[in-house]
Amino acid sequence: MVPFERFVSRWNFFVFPMEKVCGLIKDWKPKACKSEKDFEKSLLQYLRANLPGIEIINQYGIATNKIDIAIGRQVFIEIKKELTKQNHLKRLLGQLTLYEKEKINYLILLICCQYEPNLINQLEKEICNYNYYLPSNNVELILKE
Repeated sequence: MVPFERFVSRWNFFVFPMEKVCGLIKDWKPKACKSEKDFEKSLLQYLRANLPGIEIINQYGIATNKIDIAIGRQVFIEIKKELTKQNHLKRLLGQLTLYEKEKINYLILLICCQYEPNLINQLEKEICNYNYYLPSNNVELILKE
């Protein structure tokens, strides 16, 4: 990447961080990922290649938990390999509550592989309820198959 393209890429991130990262995730094509950790490593590598000069940290500490990926300490990504059981949803909602209290700027919930449509609907409704510290328009749900 030439210096001007790198500058434009960084500028786009800082002006439109959520749009930039969501666009990259939608273009990302994970290969041979079998576990949540595999998806995390693959996405981390992809983001680092496409956001040069932006600090990208995996397993970033937030509250008493760790979020999978932090980008520029502005956009945070929580990855789930599956959302097929009510217990998966309850755990994710518990994590959302922790993140909400920490007043993070932007949150992307990335569900890879398997998901139950009814649980996705429930999750979308819950996201709309997270609007005090973390407005719902700052939370993006992305499904990858």
